[in-house]
Amino acid sequence: MFFNPKDLARVMKQLNIKQESIKAHKVIIECDNKNIIVQQPEVIKLNVQGQVMLQITGNIKEQAEQHKQQAKAEQNAISEEDIQLVMQQTNCSYEQAKQALSETNDIAKAILKLKSEKLC
Repeated sequence: MFFNPKDLARVMKQLNIKQESIKAHKVIIECDNKNIIVQQPEVIKLNVQGQVMLQITGNIKEQAEQHKQQAKAEQNAISEEDIQLVMQQTNCSYEQAKQALSETNDIAKAILKLKSEKLC
């Protein structure tokens, strides 16, 4: 059963259904024991009478817990640039800046933390 695109658009408008294509490079769904990764996804955002739904298609790959933890550790790694920036903004030592970044996982929060504690 095929619909004429114009007829389909008219019916969607009558039903108050809005559709939007989202350009994405990768979609990651984080579960308790695994990640579901969709490579080269085609993502459609549907708004049906105020209820938003995402339709995702693409190459699906599952990542086990071990890989999930490794990916998260890499994501939370503190870069030398971040440490240097915190050091410059607070006049703290390398170790103090690194510690603040590891506690907050955020450059701005680390700077505020060090300045409020007046450790530097």
